[in-house]
Amino acid sequence: MSRERRIRLLADCVGFHRGHEMTVATGLADLLVQRKRYAEYIDEEKPKSVVAELKEKVAKRRGRKKS
Repeated sequence: MSRERRIRLLADCVGFHRGHEMTVATGLADLLVQRKRYAEYIDEEKPKSVVAELKEKVAKRRGRKKS
């Protein structure tokens, strides 16, 4: 599913007015995609180091330091 389509679907579901979907819904769409990726890793029973590495990459992209 394309990014724009995800944004439109989320905007419709959450009820954002035109203009707001690019700010709030983009964040929501990205979050859902990342959560799904984490779930896939966990479902496949990947080693914890692989999941931790993925989470670290996302945290770096968001500008957070590892806790």
